[in-house]
Amino acid sequence: MERLRQAGINARGRIGWETDGIKARLAFEAAVLDARRSLAASFASIDPACPLLSARARLFGPSWADLLYHLLRRGVSVSIALDATEGAEAATALAAITQAAEAGGLAGRLTVTRLSHPAARAEGGCWPFGLFPRGHRQALALVDDRRLFLSAAPTGAQTGRRLFLSAEGPVVAEARRHLDGFAAFTAGVGPVPPAQRLLRTLSCPRPGLAGPIAPRRLANEVETAHSMLLRRAQRLVYLETQSFDCLGLARNFAQRAAAAPQLGLILILPETEPAGRSWLDRLRQRQALAILARAFAARLFVGLAPGGCANVTLFDEEAAIAGSADLSRRALRVETHAGLYLRRGDDVAGLRNALMRHWLPEAAGEGFFDPVRAVSAWRELAQENARTGVTGARVLLPDSRLRS
Repeated sequence: MERLRQAGINARGRIGWETDGIKARLAFEAAVLDARRSLAASFASIDPACPLLSARARLFGPSWADLLYHLLRRGVSVSIALDATEGAEAATALAAITQAAEAGGLAGRLTVTRLSHPAARAEGGCWPFGLFPRGHRQALALVDDRRLFLSAAPTGAQTGRRLFLSAEGPVVAEARRHLDGFAAFTAGVGPVPPAQRLLRTLSCPRPGLAGPIAPRRLANEVETAHSMLLRRAQRLVYLETQSFDCLGLARNFAQRAAAAPQLGLILILPETEPAGRSWLDRLRQRQALAILARAFAARLFVGLAPGGCANVTLFDEEAAIAGSADLSRRALRVETHAGLYLRRGDDVAGLRNALMRHWLPEAAGEGFFDPVRAVSAWRELAQENARTGVTGARVLLPDSRLRS
């Protein structure tokens, strides 16, 4: 991956993954229970009333609010940054914990901050076609500056499809610098450190007359890493994303489809459109899918997932990118997001197998995993699901808007 190394994307460190939400939450609870010094996190929102799962954690109460209070009593410092547009209820609940901590002589150990993105603008403002962030949408937590948990807030209510990541090694220091600095960076203060395994989206207000038109991009490393890894893909890209309206990235896929005639693409989108998308977002996604359909033709399958999907891209069995960002323009270029670059040593092959099996019948044969036959096998399965009326969160349906 010499090209990645030249771009500053480092492959050192250990990254783990989990597709089972229960197992992921249990692992996060155990790590938090073992915290000795600190818990630092940034979430769009969390649910302090979310019930604890492990018997060990429930010794201190039924909910995450109880576990956080237990940490404070043990002398652990807890710092949580919430997005101002989504985290109001969580901030109110955490304020109650702060008051209880202060009453118990534990003042100063819990810090809760609600942050608005400085470059955010009201929808349909002075430049209706401008692309502006809606907030800080990342979801990551650091325990003792030793372990990183990323991709979704494990403390929140878990519904639908999820992919959880955990990491140790040098990437933890990167995450620490990011947590310490993202509020300043998005306010236009200080230089953004280069990317390594942590891939970010960051923007800040643009000074001068251009300010109302578009923010200034500080980091679009998730998009850049996609483009770079795509150039190496040979046989099959497997992709789950909440949205795909980035035309620039769609064109990169099209270029690779022309350069690698054996390359297939399996693309999974949610059947129900994510909330908050504008008519322009929907138009651009139709355009992006049309670009892919023209470029890949029979080598493309687009499936719709009634139960939602994760945000993850796998390039053959060599590399993967996963995190909070989907493949929308907003997530790739202006909002605050964080993701990780995974390599073969992080068991990308096992991750692909686990992600694929989520949608497949138990008796699914090798054709669903073979890069040469997978696209047609998945297409036939989705068409059969539609014909027979099979339903469920783990059922894929064909996208009727495309002849895929």
